[in-house]
Amino acid sequence: MKNLNKLLIIAFAFTGILANAQNNVIPCYADEMQQAYFDANPQAKIAHDQTLQELRAYQNNSNVSNKKAAGDTIPVVFHIIYDSPNSNISKAQILDGLRVLNEDYNGMNADTSLVRPIFKSRIADVGVTFVLATKDPLGNCTEGITRTFSSLTNDADNSVKNVVGWNNDKYLNIWVVNSIDAGGLTGGIILGYANFPSPGQSAFFDGIVMRHDRLGEIGTSVSDGRTLSHEVGHYLGLPHTFQGGCGNDPNTDGDGIHDTPPVASSTSGCPLSRNSCSNDSPDEPDQIENHMDYSSCSHMFTNGQKNVMQFYLHHATTRGQLTNSANLRATGVAPGSQLSNCAPVADMNLEQDLICVGGNVTYSETSYNGTPTTWAWNFPGGTPSTSGSPNPNIVYNTPGIYDATVTVSNAAGSDSKTISQRVIVRPNTPLYWNSFSEGFESITVPNTYWSVLNPQQNRQWAVTNRAAYTGNQCVWFNNFNSGSGNVDELITPGINIQGLASAEIKFWYAYAERADENSDNLRIYVSIDCGQTWTLRRTLAATLLESVPNKVTPFTPQSQSEWREGIVNVSAFIPQGDNLLVKFQFNSGGGNNLYIDDINITGAIGLNEITTEALDLKVMPNPANQSAVINFNIETPQEISIKVVDMLGREIKAVDTKAYEAGEHNLPLSLPAGTKKGLYFLVFETQGKQLHQKFIYTNN
Repeated sequence: MKNLNKLLIIAFAFTGILANAQNNVIPCYADEMQQAYFDANPQAKIAHDQTLQELRAYQNNSNVSNKKAAGDTIPVVFHIIYDSPNSNISKAQILDGLRVLNEDYNGMNADTSLVRPIFKSRIADVGVTFVLATKDPLGNCTEGITRTFSSLTNDADNSVKNVVGWNNDKYLNIWVVNSIDAGGLTGGIILGYANFPSPGQSAFFDGIVMRHDRLGEIGTSVSDGRTLSHEVGHYLGLPHTFQGGCGNDPNTDGDGIHDTPPVASSTSGCPLSRNSCSNDSPDEPDQIENHMDYSSCSHMFTNGQKNVMQFYLHHATTRGQLTNSANLRATGVAPGSQLSNCAPVADMNLEQDLICVGGNVTYSETSYNGTPTTWAWNFPGGTPSTSGSPNPNIVYNTPGIYDATVTVSNAAGSDSKTISQRVIVRPNTPLYWNSFSEGFESITVPNTYWSVLNPQQNRQWAVTNRAAYTGNQCVWFNNFNSGSGNVDELITPGINIQGLASAEIKFWYAYAERADENSDNLRIYVSIDCGQTWTLRRTLAATLLESVPNKVTPFTPQSQSEWREGIVNVSAFIPQGDNLLVKFQFNSGGGNNLYIDDINITGAIGLNEITTEALDLKVMPNPANQSAVINFNIETPQEISIKVVDMLGREIKAVDTKAYEAGEHNLPLSLPAGTKKGLYFLVFETQGKQLHQKFIYTNN
């Protein structure tokens, strides 16, 4: 038998959590997060300990049985924090997660039949029902689900609660994310965490954070959905069954609950013969079927655990505020108080936001709060340009950057959402052949050929004259004011490298950390299928990325000595590299600004290959005017086609198409009247290959 005499000491120890994580997966991070809360709020620890003393008295004076409790209802809201269609999980998956939760807390899960006979009489019907709220904090109609696009879904911690959250005295808030930050303690994969009930705790230190692939049993889930049951146990005051280990005295150590045998450490797998503590009387095997262990055969709560949860559910300054009748009416879960037929809130996903001309994008309506009955889409530049389908497929035949709008409606109302400058359609043909060089002296970013993926639609990659490795300009990311969690991508024009015998990407970069704990990193990817898939070639973490010591003010490099060279080998992609793309992905982690300049692809040229250098292809002068000429030199007679295109890939003028003799050639270059000043490309095609040469036109 056990009690709480030592629970105040060991309630939030780390025993067993790190040592027994299977495959580096840490199922629960509640103890660590709770300790962080107490470290930041010493008075909260005092109040919590006083509540534990009340719990001990309650346990000592209560008759514990498997009799069904009178029944409590808890209003629930799921906050879906997503950055991709995969993480913006369906309502069906949310409801399935709620189903698993309610079955486990009402003893209705079918697998209680698998509990060993020694523990069957202890299976509890906790008598708690979890219901999606139908009124939001302002009393408006809701389905108890919010959806928020945020990169904080990756390596999430309590800061995700600042993105969206409802009053924690009125709702059980559940944040559903991609992944959870382990705070550097484990380096493992965290499945979820919750804060224990404590008087006066703020919303920042309350509720549950969990991965979307552990919610329910359908959709993106790869589990039996028991992570939520485990974390709600913490939310209602239950420690791990292995809390405190075997202890020196089984009557005073352990998890403080009398009908859970002591367990030395957390359990992995389903070892039915495990008995890690033999100092309990009578000596019983580990209760690996308990939801508060880490085993793969989680089936039950005990009556003693029910007693603890009932204490907190009716304690006025902890969870009792959730379950009182006034709150159940205010949140729309009490009989007769429910709201229905809510107006939808418009939202959408898109399967792919970077395609080539002729490619398609599949859109998905992911509205929430109410179920739409009609959909009205608008796709500027797309075919078709409108649709009434909930999941339209749209083809784009012209290079550019496009918006999309959806309006959803039902009998209760309608709502619209527009995503701006999100769909990037690139030319099918590469802009460069066998060589590539960009110093950002005469272009803006983004444009038709240089793409920027910035899902947060805030700060992004841009050209600046603040610094340069050579020349006067470079591209930079204003990371000092970005904040952690943003992922921003810069993608080069297409480059055909099939004529190279070897190939390397070279570039110069300048970066500073603000503090040693910054987690910024730059990742370089390549794609050979127009961005449908990407292969990671190199990662520069903050310590490798920094070119100067830490700076606490916004960093701008002052000389070439504050830059470093980056080199990435891409020779393996030469056979399929007829339209290679290079992506520079910057992941913000609290550090300082990043600058990149002089990006090149270089390598040994194969036999019989042509390059702009080999042809000595150029426009003179550059910047060009109406008296400019095109100069090139060929070693053998060949058919050549020359034209000028703008930054959108539109043909401005066909200069010439004919057979040329070997030798040097000079062609006059004049553009049509009214051609605007700006950057243009000379497209030179010969032997079935295209070469491109940039030039600036001054219109004089």
